Amino acid sequence: MKNFNSICFKNNKKLSSFFIITILLSTLISTIKCSSFCDFCQCYDDRASSLFIENDDIDEMFHVVNCNGEQLINKNALTTSYKMQTLEWPLTEKRIIGYFNHLNLTVLPKLEHAPSNKVIVLNFDDNLIETIGTKPFQYFENLVEISLRNNFISDLPKDLLYGLRKLDHLNLSNNSITFVREDFIPDSLQLKSIDLSHNSIKSLSSDIIQGLQTVEQINLNHNEIYVIKSGGSQGKTKWRNLNLSGNKLKVLTDVSLIDFPELTKLDLSHNGLVNIERDTFVNLSLLEKLDLSANELHGVVMKLPESLDKLKLGNNSLRLWPLEHTPKNLRYLDVHGNELTEIFNGQDVVPHLKVLNISRNVIDIFPLINFTHLSILDLSYNAFTEVPKHLPKYAPFLEELIMDNNPLSSLKLGERMRLSKLSFKNMPFIESIDAFTFSNVGK
Repeated sequence: MKNFNSICFKNNKKLSSFFIITILLSTLISTIKCSSFCDFCQCYDDRASSLFIENDDIDEMFHVVNCNGEQLINKNALTTSYKMQTLEWPLTEKRIIGYFNHLNLTVLPKLEHAPSNKVIVLNFDDNLIETIGTKPFQYFENLVEISLRNNFISDLPKDLLYGLRKLDHLNLSNNSITFVREDFIPDSLQLKSIDLSHNSIKSLSSDIIQGLQTVEQINLNHNEIYVIKSGGSQGKTKWRNLNLSGNKLKVLTDVSLIDFPELTKLDLSHNGLVNIERDTFVNLSLLEKLDLSANELHGVVMKLPESLDKLKLGNNSLRLWPLEHTPKNLRYLDVHGNELTEIFNGQDVVPHLKVLNISRNVIDIFPLINFTHLSILDLSYNAFTEVPKHLPKYAPFLEELIMDNNPLSSLKLGERMRLSKLSFKNMPFIESIDAFTFSNVGK
């Protein structure tokens, strides 16, 4: 095998000049063959701006090893079975990022012959990997990111992450994974995020909760999860961001989320939820963002934490206001696409609310509540027969008002209302327009 370093870093004046011109013009990335591993592998220096790498020096250049067989696959010309064990890595002072995509790899073996202190990212997306060898990354102790997206992995071996100390991000999305063992993450590893979306996990079991206990960001969207078995793990999780969108959850009880007290963001959209018990979210005292949109909620009444900043409840079947008390810190509220006739309770105070979307309901009266910071209000597709007269008083800083598709008979805005955007589309019942309606718009 040819020496990888001699190919990639051959020192001659012409090549050096080429690199200098390329960097100055910033019009292309220079590439050269860098291994006899395959004929189309390329190596080049580049900035890893799209990666999760935490790096204070934004101008740091990384050495990229890029082996992508996509074009050959499209031409039915990729016939060689590549052996990762034979790969020779470049000898460089830069940190190394390796891409090995569309190579029809069926096995991820134990990787060797690497300057383990230099390789920080390994990406094996879009292969045919079903089997993972013993301790595959043992000699890559400085890895911060591994991606095995879009393969055929069904079993996660206990020693997959053996030897890793600095790994932050693990992408296992678009595979056939059905469970995560309790001892999946070594005690010595503080993984920050894991992407398990688009797999075949059916239950958020105590084993999975325990196995991922120390991870901060968990993406489980588009699995087949129908139940959360919280309360069975040996301790509370450190989860801060949990995405369960696109699963099969129907009911959430008061103890469903008891193991996740540090959550700040929770996505439960597109599940088919029909019921959420009153105190389901009570223990989530740090929760800031909650998405319950695109479910089948209708008669729920929920108690939400005061910490909540953003709430999405659009595209459900709500007929009554679902909140026992609207959190005071709420800045964004979306309840569009329901069957509501009224919004808010009489005692609600929302001094920080900036965006309110109540479109596509059957509301005809806007509440007399002080919206002192409201800037965007969407009242479209409702039953309003006139523009709410008290808006200038109760929403003095309103900038955008959308009234499309309401049965208005006349258009009249208060003279004190100064808007940057006003929308009155599809108003077939309009009989009169006040002369001052548009005088302050855009000023």
